[in-house]
Amino acid sequence: MGEEEELLDVVLNVNISVLQEEVEQLRQAEVNLTAQLGLKEDHIDALQQNLTQASHQTESCFSLKDAAQSQMAAAQTQTRACQSNQQYLNKQLQKCKAVDSQQTSPEEHQTPDDDKSASPPLAGVPLLPLLVYIALHLMT
Repeated sequence: MGEEEELLDVVLNVNISVLQEEVEQLRQAEVNLTAQLGLKEDHIDALQQNLTQASHQTESCFSLKDAAQSQMAAAQTQTRACQSNQQYLNKQLQKCKAVDSQQTSPEEHQTPDDDKSASPPLAGVPLLPLLVYIALHLMT
């Protein structure tokens, strides 16, 4: 072999070594990029899960708000019904009081001789259960 051929062999061997180093560097870069890609994909999956969870939570909040508004409307309607019933019972109570006062008024004007025909002391007893009923109903 001549000097030129030996020099050519040396240059070719150096080129082969450089190319092998470049191939190894490219393989290492591929491994690194593949690992980074895996991490990015995992991060994307976590972000998608967070977004899905937030979406479901938002939907749940809207549903809870709608339910609360429905319950509030029902409570308001029930309150109006109770107020109406209370007004009715107050009217009934006033009627009972008026009847009771009409029944007791003649007794006040009676003379002692009329005591025998006066109502017995328990004459107002039928009014008592009504008053107890009204009081219990207003408490509930």
